[in-house]
Amino acid sequence: MFGIRLKWLGCACFEMDFDGLHVVSDPWITVNEKNDLTWEDVEKCDYITLTHSHSDHIRDIPALMEKFPAYLMCGEQTALPMMKWANVNPMRVYPMSANLELDMDKVKIKALYGRHGPLPGTGLERIEKLKASPFYGQSEVLTELGILGDFEYRNFLYTTPNGTKMLIWGNKIARPDQRNMLKAEGADIGIIQVTGTNKAEDMAAACKEMGCKVVIPHHIDYPGDYMRQTNALKDALAEIAPEIRFILPEYNKWIEL
Repeated sequence: MFGIRLKWLGCACFEMDFDGLHVVSDPWITVNEKNDLTWEDVEKCDYITLTHSHSDHIRDIPALMEKFPAYLMCGEQTALPMMKWANVNPMRVYPMSANLELDMDKVKIKALYGRHGPLPGTGLERIEKLKASPFYGQSEVLTELGILGDFEYRNFLYTTPNGTKMLIWGNKIARPDQRNMLKAEGADIGIIQVTGTNKAEDMAAACKEMGCKVVIPHHIDYPGDYMRQTNALKDALAEIAPEIRFILPEYNKWIEL
């Protein structure tokens, strides 16, 4: 109906096919213990869109950028340390300011301002915790990426030539700035993060306000009770917006939309 294919590779990672142009979101695949997939299960990658630079979103970026080679779209402050860590030419990194939309012929990609959910501790406490962690503590640039992941966030809206809008979103939906922004943008397809900071009713209401026709959850395999929250979202949609089609993705299986 929409002319888009996508497949879920775990957590917030989707490989999206826009008439042959492939975009991969937040590639955290190889170290995800919930499946046996690796970055090699990505069939093609022209662009990578990165919402934020926490470890469960970035781990396979260097491998994908080396193999294909791909271009990376991320927040402005995240761009320089990501370039250093992935060890790529600066021309292959797009610093995406909020509301910047780039037309790639087969899809327009727009960055939307976002905010991460609540995290414990002050800035200095967060930095010290990151320095002590096995992943972020490996280097100064990884520590910097960890703290940037706390406060620089970009949701992404993909618009095809036929006008279809698909949104990959994750953060606190009840915040007025986020809810009103998404309502104004609209989306036919909502790929929505289920988290403990979002009530199912709020997520379902936001999807209805956006005009979604299809909703697909992500982060459903992240450590924690996320399947319970996913089922709660499904039930809330059935009650609030029964016209919306809910799709539970399966690992590495293409969904035709």
